[in-house]
Amino acid sequence: MSESDEKKLNTESGRNKAGAGKRAYYIFLFFWCATLITVVGVLLGRFKRFLEDYEAECVAAYEASLPESVTSEVVDLMSGQNAEALLRLVGDKPELSGYEADEDIYLYMRNEMQKGPISVREETKTEDEPRVFDFLAGDSMIARGEYSKEDLPEGEKIPKWDLVSFAFYTDAAFERVITAPENVTVYVNGVELDKADGICDESIPAAQRFFDGFAEVPHMETYTVSGLYYDPDISAVSEEGTPLTVHFDEGSGKCTVDYPDDCPSREEIEEITAKAVKAYATFVSGDLSMQELRPYFTPNNIYLYYMEHAELRWFTRHRDSSIKNAEVLKFISYTPDACFCEVMVEQHLTMQWGSSEPEVIMTDGRFYLVKQNGEWKVCSMEF
Repeated sequence: MSESDEKKLNTESGRNKAGAGKRAYYIFLFFWCATLITVVGVLLGRFKRFLEDYEAECVAAYEASLPESVTSEVVDLMSGQNAEALLRLVGDKPELSGYEADEDIYLYMRNEMQKGPISVREETKTEDEPRVFDFLAGDSMIARGEYSKEDLPEGEKIPKWDLVSFAFYTDAAFERVITAPENVTVYVNGVELDKADGICDESIPAAQRFFDGFAEVPHMETYTVSGLYYDPDISAVSEEGTPLTVHFDEGSGKCTVDYPDDCPSREEIEEITAKAVKAYATFVSGDLSMQELRPYFTPNNIYLYYMEHAELRWFTRHRDSSIKNAEVLKFISYTPDACFCEVMVEQHLTMQWGSSEPEVIMTDGRFYLVKQNGEWKVCSMEF
């Protein structure tokens, strides 16, 4: 082989080796790029998923911190007007007056929640917990809640909130001042009023002067009932169980119960009083003796002495006297043994001279009576 042939052969061999090296390099470069692209794709996919998870976590954390989310349980109860469940959440529960029941508070709360759509308003936020929210029904603020963030287990990132304090504004605004005789039983919503809460009027009752030495007129007691959610139903009965009228003054908001104007013995007393007034009128006209008038009065009655020694009989001489009508004008029962009765009688007198038509005399007898030994007697008169 010549030298030139050998050089030619060596040149071709070198070229073949160089071509093989390039192919190997290109193959390596291809696989390296493919691997790099795959790795980068995987990493980008993971990074994308990380970003998506992080975004979802942030959104969830944000939504969990919104007032609507924190207070959703209470808002649901209010929207459903579940007063019973809401009252169980209240820490400092309202005290009932003793004259209303739990249902009155529930009804009050439901009425408050019906004032408008339920909404939530967060008070001025600070870095310190708890978070404080006002609950509104329409424009009315009806409740307030304080929430504290829970200690989350490891790995948990979405915040949760505990209701640590809740107040529902229950304003028991009604108050009634009730005045009644001390021997009368007063009921508020069917519950007997505690007499220990009464304030006695120490002034002497006006009628007492007519019963001195015979009976004690009950003093008036004043009671103040407060802490009521609704205008109460007030009723009263006398010592003898007679229902009494309760007078309400809208201007002052005060209720008054007068001395009873009825009692089981009323008809009997009115009948006796009518007879006594007729006898009194007939005595004054000179047609009845003191002995006939005396049985209607208590023994040794001072008024009989006055009538006997005063010039009460001023009527012109007459031929005839008769009582035509008797009308009861007023009745008061102070106690089962002391009462007042006013009776007007119409006395017809036929004079000895003048017109033949009888003259009509009206006599208004205002008598105070007491029961002695089972019988009603006149103890005093009011002129």
